Amino acid sequence: MSKLEIKLVDMYESLRLNIMEHDSLRLPISWGIFPLPLNSTFEILMNGRKKDIFKKDHIFYNEISKYIKSYRYDFEISKSDKMYINITLILCMTFIVVTSVLTIVYFSLTSLQGILFTIIIGFPAIYVFLVGIIRRRRRTNGEKHDPDLKKIVQMLIDYGVKIINENKLDPQDYPIKIKHNDYDDLRYEKQEDNSYLGYFKK
Repeated sequence: MSKLEIKLVDMYESLRLNIMEHDSLRLPISWGIFPLPLNSTFEILMNGRKKDIFKKDHIFYNEISKYIKSYRYDFEISKSDKMYINITLILCMTFIVVTSVLTIVYFSLTSLQGILFTIIIGFPAIYVFLVGIIRRRRRTNGEKHDPDLKKIVQMLIDYGVKIINENKLDPQDYPIKIKHNDYDDLRYEKQEDNSYLGYFKK
């Protein structure tokens, strides 16, 4: 490939990764710590440098960054979320302590066995607690900033369509995995519930 072709492919990959990431932050929120399936999450994490290539267009990045920052830097926690965190934390710790004490007493476990048992049940319980907190936080922010997130994805799509048309590329060669089908200038192929392949329109 020529240098221009490599540059265009890298720019497309940057746009694709950012579209996938920001689209996944919109409702509905998937269950788990990560908003995307593990393979997509690892793909984004492993291509962090490539994901940032679109930022080299400083004019475009300055336009889109205000919407990105609106979501990324919203650290406000509502009273209901604080109450949810406190209640679930108390329930989680109560479950660990009560289960450990009853098991230790009932089975007459040694101190070492008791500690090991507490660790064994503690990790899954804490994981479920963290998943619940993170998922609720993503849902709150996703709902609050849905217009910003949709705007980010739409701007990335518009930029991608511009590249496709200016360089006479075939959109069929550049599918994008997304959860929503409410963006302009994309042609959609439904894969499964809340899953589509999007192709830039020429």
